[in-house]
Amino acid sequence: DAVDELKLKGNLHFQKGEIAESIKCYSEAIQNLSRRKKQGENALILATLLSNRAMCRLKLFDERSNETQSSTFDAYRELRDCIEDCTSALVSLDDHNDSHVVPSSTGREAENKSRTSSRILRCKLMYRRARARFCLCNLGNTGMGAKHRMEDYSVEDDERKLLDDAARDLLSVISIDPKEKQAGKLLTIVRAKLNDLRTSGDGSLIHESVRSIRRCVDYITANNKKEMEQDEKNHAEDRNIKSDNLEHDLKLLIGSLSSEPASSSMELGRANGVPTLFELVSLNISYAATKSKTNIRAMALHTLSSASSHDPFITEYILQNPTSFQNWMTDISNIILSMNSKDSNGQQNNNIAPVDGEAAVAGLGLFLRLATHIFTFLDETAPTTENDKDATSNIPSQSILDPAIICHACISCLSSNDLRCQRAALDLLSVYTSSDRPHDLFSTEKDNINKKINAKLNKFEEKTEAELRNMPPRVVAAYRKGTYQRNLRRRQRSKLYSSTFCTSSTTSENYKAMRTGLEVLLSLAVNAVSPSLRRQCVSTVSRLLVNISGGEVGTDSDIDDVKTLVGPILGWNKDGENNKKHTLTIEEINEDDEGKEEIHHEDQQMNQSKSNNQGDGETSVEDLTHININACRAALTSSLLLGKPELGAWALTEGWSNGDASSELRLLALSKSHPAAAISSEVVSAAASVEKARHIVTQLFHNGTLKILLSNSNSDVSSGAASAVAKLGLADKARSADEGEMFELLGVAADLLENEPENVKFNDNLKGEKNAISTEIEINNHSTSSSLHRGLEILNYLSSKTIVKEEIAHGFKSPKASCTVLERLVALSNMDESNHLGAIESFAIANIFSQLAVSLETLRREAFAGKDITSEQYDQLQALGKSKEEKEAEQKKADETEDSPDCVRERIQKMMDKNVPRAMVNLMEFGSSEKTRGQLVVGMIRFAEQESCRGIMIQQGCLSSCIKLCKEKNSTGSEKQIFLNAAHCMAKMLVTTNPSLLTVTQRMGCIKPLILLIRDTDATDLHVFESLLSITNIASVDNETKSKIISEKGIPTLSYAMFSEHDMVQRAATEAMTNLYPNPKFLKYLAEPEHLKLWVAFSTDFDENFERARAACGCLAMATQDLEIAIPLGKQNKFHEMVKCLLECGNLELMHRILTVILNLVEHGHQCKEAVLSSGAFAFCEAYVETYQKGNLAQDIKFSSFDQGLLAITIDIAKEIVKNKP
Repeated sequence: DAVDELKLKGNLHFQKGEIAESIKCYSEAIQNLSRRKKQGENALILATLLSNRAMCRLKLFDERSNETQSSTFDAYRELRDCIEDCTSALVSLDDHNDSHVVPSSTGREAENKSRTSSRILRCKLMYRRARARFCLCNLGNTGMGAKHRMEDYSVEDDERKLLDDAARDLLSVISIDPKEKQAGKLLTIVRAKLNDLRTSGDGSLIHESVRSIRRCVDYITANNKKEMEQDEKNHAEDRNIKSDNLEHDLKLLIGSLSSEPASSSMELGRANGVPTLFELVSLNISYAATKSKTNIRAMALHTLSSASSHDPFITEYILQNPTSFQNWMTDISNIILSMNSKDSNGQQNNNIAPVDGEAAVAGLGLFLRLATHIFTFLDETAPTTENDKDATSNIPSQSILDPAIICHACISCLSSNDLRCQRAALDLLSVYTSSDRPHDLFSTEKDNINKKINAKLNKFEEKTEAELRNMPPRVVAAYRKGTYQRNLRRRQRSKLYSSTFCTSSTTSENYKAMRTGLEVLLSLAVNAVSPSLRRQCVSTVSRLLVNISGGEVGTDSDIDDVKTLVGPILGWNKDGENNKKHTLTIEEINEDDEGKEEIHHEDQQMNQSKSNNQGDGETSVEDLTHININACRAALTSSLLLGKPELGAWALTEGWSNGDASSELRLLALSKSHPAAAISSEVVSAAASVEKARHIVTQLFHNGTLKILLSNSNSDVSSGAASAVAKLGLADKARSADEGEMFELLGVAADLLENEPENVKFNDNLKGEKNAISTEIEINNHSTSSSLHRGLEILNYLSSKTIVKEEIAHGFKSPKASCTVLERLVALSNMDESNHLGAIESFAIANIFSQLAVSLETLRREAFAGKDITSEQYDQLQALGKSKEEKEAEQKKADETEDSPDCVRERIQKMMDKNVPRAMVNLMEFGSSEKTRGQLVVGMIRFAEQESCRGIMIQQGCLSSCIKLCKEKNSTGSEKQIFLNAAHCMAKMLVTTNPSLLTVTQRMGCIKPLILLIRDTDATDLHVFESLLSITNIASVDNETKSKIISEKGIPTLSYAMFSEHDMVQRAATEAMTNLYPNPKFLKYLAEPEHLKLWVAFSTDFDENFERARAACGCLAMATQDLEIAIPLGKQNKFHEMVKCLLECGNLELMHRILTVILNLVEHGHQCKEAVLSSGAFAFCEAYVETYQKGNLAQDIKFSSFDQGLLAITIDIAKEIVKNKP
C-alpha cells in the first residue's frame, strides 16, 4: 500500500536527520490516505501520520532557532503548523475511538491493546501541542513573532492564553500517565511563567477588570445627583453602559476568585482592588441607574468576601491601613442599617441604594470572614504570660473589628423581614461570640494561614497525648499553660462580645423605642415562620447566655450577671413581687400586614376566667400582648434550660413571673397562637430533661396542659409535649409501665416521623428577576424539622421497652402513616448526602436499631461488665431486702415482659428483611458523629451475633464500613473503643463466612485490624478469641493471604496469644498459626529449635488443654513433610518422650497426628528414620497393627463410628511405618 510505504519512508528520513524530506513523505501519505475507501480504519492512521509530521515540525523549529540567520516567520509558521497538526490528529483520534468496534474474534486482549495504543498516541499529541504553544509564547516575548499572531489569540491576551492552553494539555497528559516526567517538567516551567505574568503584569484579566471598575467609579462620582436629574435623558444611555460594564467586570472577578481563590485574591490586592471595591460599595447606585436591575453593591461585597477566604489577602490588603479599615467597616454597617430606612411618608427612600437583603447578606459574610481571620490572628500571636489575669487584660483593646459595628448590623438584619438576612446574622453571631477556635469553624483552606504568624501558630499547634509523652516536661508545662491561657482569652472574649450584643440597643423608623439584641432575638423566635428558624434563634440565645455565665467554669458572680440580664424580661425581681411595668418590646404580627408594630405594654396577668369568657371570639390586643410577652419569656426559659439547666430551673420555679410559670404556660397552651403553643411545648420538653424543673412538668401533666398540647393539630406543638411525656415516663417507673400510654406515644411518634427535613424555598421581593448573586435563594436546611426530631426522641425512649420493640419490629403502623415505623426509619437513614439527617437524629436512629437487636438481660450483663460484681450477684443482694410478695410480683412482671433470645433473634431477622444493615452503613457514610458511629458499630455487633445474618451484613456493606472505621484508630478515648468494637464486629462476621466469597480488598483490609485487636491490651478474651477464629478462617484461602497476615506481625502476635490465660484463646491462636502452613516464613519460624521445642511441649500437654495439643500436633504432622522441619524435630530432646506420650495417650485423634509425624520422618530416611527407630515407634506400630487389624478387639471396646473410622486410618498408617522399618 502506498500510504504504508510513504510512512515507512518518512520514518527512515527522520532517523537520518532529513527532517524536510520526512515532512514531504508524511504529507504525501496523508493526501493518499484521503482516497482510501475504508474511512473507519483511516482515522487512526491519519492521527499517526499527523503526529509524526508535528514531531518533525518541532524538530525543524529547534534546528532553525539555533541558526542566527533563521527567519522569524519560518519559525512561527512551523510552530503554528505543529499545533494545527496535533489538533487535527486529536480530532481524528476521537473519531476513531467513537467508531472503532473490535471484532468479537479478537477478544478482550486485542481491545485493551488498541485502547492502550490510542492513549499513548493521545499523550504524545497533547505534549507536542503544549510544547509548540510554549515555544510560540517565548517566540512572541523575544519579538520574533510579534507580527505573526494566530487568529485564535488576540494581541492583548495571546501569551496568557497560550500558556493556559499548554498547561491544560500537560495536565491531561499527566492524568493519563502520571509517570510522564517530560510533561511534568514542562508543566512546572509553564506554571512558573504564568505566575510571573500574574505578579508582574498589569495586563492580566483581574488588573483590567479593576481598572474598568475604577473608571466607572470615577464616572459615577463625577456625576452627582443634581447633574443627573438635570440631564436625565442625555445621561441615561451612558449610565446604562457604565452599569453594564460594572456588572461584567464584577462577574469576571467573582469567577476568577471561585476557580483560583488564593492567587486571584492576591492579584486583586496588587491591582488596588480593595479600595476600589469599597468605594464602589459606598456609592449610591440605585436600581434606576442599572439596565439589568443588578445589585452592584451586593456583587462588590460578595467579591470582597470571596477574596477574604484567603487569609494573607486580609492581612496584606484589608488590615494594612487601620484608619481605612475602620472607615470601610463603618460604611458597610451603615449600609446594613439602612435596610429599613424610610422617608417621611413611610416609603422606601429611592435616593439611596436599596439594600434588599443581598447586600446585607454579602456584608455580613465579609464580617464573618474578617472576624474569623482576626480572632485567629489574636489567638495565635498572643504571648504566654506569667499571670493568667494579664492574659485577658487587653481583650477590649484588641477589638480591631468594633463589636458595636457587628452587633448593630446583626440587630438590624434580625429585625428585617428578610429570611436570608436573619439566617446570615445568626451565623455571624455564632462565629463572633463562639469560644471555639475560629479557624476550625470557617476556613476554606487548611494551609492558608498568614505566613507572618506561622511561627507563633506552630507554638500552639494542637498535640496528641502521645506526642506530649515524648516531649520534655518543661516543654509540656509551657504548652499546657499556653493552651490554657489561649482558651481563657477565647472564653473572656466570647463573654464580652455576647454581653455586648445582648445589651446593645438600636432603633429605626419602624420602631418607636430602643430594643436590645436579646429582645430582638426573642421576638424573632416568637414570630418566626419557620420552626427551624425559631429553634436556631433559641439555640443562639442559649449560647449567648452560656457565654455570659462563663460556661463550665462560670462563677456565682457570672450566674448573677445572667439573672440580672434576663430578670426584667422574665418579670422577676429580687423582692419576689411581679413587675408592674416591663420595657420588653414585642412585635405584633398580623396575617394581612407583614409590617411590625412595636407595642408598649404593662405586664398584667390574664386569669383563666377571662380566657374562658372570650370563647371563640377575636383575641383582644391586650390578650395578644400578654401572649406575646409570655411567649418571649417561654423562649428565654427554653434557651436557659438547654444551655444552663440550673438557670433554666431557676427561671421556671422563681424567675418567670416570680414563680408563676406553670399558669402562664397553660395560658400559652390554650392560646390560638401556634407559635406561642409551640414555644410552650418546647419549654416543657426541655424542662422534662432537668431534674429540678421536672416537677413543673408533672404539674402540667396532672392539670391537663400536656394533653392539650398533645391534642394540638400542629405537629410542631404536639411533638414537644409527647417528648415531655416520654421523658417523664423514663424518670417515673410507675408511669413508664402504663402500656396504654406507651402505645399512645408510639402512635404519636409514628405520625411525627412522616415529616420530611425542611427544604424552604425563599423568594425575594423582586420576583422573576435574576442576577449574579441570585435574588431567588433556596435554603436547604439540613437540620430536620422539630416534629421529626421529637418523633425520634420519643422512639428512643420507647425502644427500651420490650413490648414496643416487638411492635416496631413486627411492623407497627399508625393510621395516619404511609408506612411502618421500621420502614420509615430505614428510609430516613437512606437519604442521600444532600438531605442527610443531622447528628442528633442520626444518633437517635442508630440507638433505636441497636435497642431493637438486644434484650434487657444482655444490656444488664453489659452494664456489669468489668465490675466487681455480676448481675446475678446484684440481684441476690437486692432480693435480701424484699418480701416474698414483692419477689413474686417482680417475677410475674418479668415473665410477662420476657425478652427471650428467640424474640431477639426474630426481631433481628425482621430488620434484616427491611435492609437495616444497609441503612446503618448509609448513616455511617454521611458524616456521622463519633457517638453515632460508636452506636452503629454496637448495633452491628448485635446483628452479627446471629450467624444467619453475617453473610447479608457483608453483602450490604457492614464489613467494608468497619474496615474503613478501623483505619481511623486513635490511641485513646472513645475512638479507641470504636476501633475495638469495629474490629470485633469484623471478627464476628468472618468467623463463619466463606472467605473465598470476599473481595480481595475486604480480605486484605480486615487482616490488620484483627491483628491489632489481638495485640491490644484493652481487648477482652472474647475479642481476641473471635479475632483468632477469623484469622484462622481467612488464612485458609491462599498463600497471598498468609503472607499478608505475616507481614502485619502476625507470627509474634499469634505466638503471644498462645500463652493467654484462657484455654480457648490458646487453642484458637495455635490453630491460627497452624493455618499459616506452608508459608516459607512460617516454616522458617518453626524450624528454629526454641520455637520447635515449644510446639513439642504443647503437643504433649493434652491433659491441660486438649484442643491446643491437638492443633499443635496437627501442625507438626503437616510441617514434617518439609525436611527442614523434620530434621530438627528428630533432634529435639523431648522427641522420644513426645512420641511415647502421644502413642500411649489412648486418644485416636492425637495418635493419628503423631503417627503421621512418624511416617513423614520415616519417609525422609537417614537421620529422621534413625530418630524414629530409637524412639521405639516401630515396635509400637507392629504391636498396634497386630492387635487391632482383625477388628475383633475394636468391636469389644465398642468404638463410636467416628473412632472406628480413625482406628482404620491409624492402622493403615502404622502398616506403612512398619513397611519402612530398617
